[in-house]
Amino acid sequence: TGRYKCETVAKEDWLSKEDLTKTLTDQGWFVRFMKEDGGCWEVYGTTPEGQRVEAYFHPSKGTKLLVAQRGKILFRAKR
Repeated sequence: TGRYKCETVAKEDWLSKEDLTKTLTDQGWFVRFMKEDGGCWEVYGTTPEGQRVEAYFHPSKGTKLLVAQRGKILFRAKR
């Protein structure tokens, strides 16, 4: 697992890659690559502010949980 561990969510309740990509794109993100990691969606892309990052999103809600750039944490959601 990577930097972040999400709560366990049943697979059928996960957002699809397409749905999360559309949500993020609508918010101004550019998604280069997305994979499952630590029970989360891990996204490699660019923030609306133009930062190239690695970000973790909740698998079913799509909420932003962690954003990191070159090992530096830029955002971490309150648990």
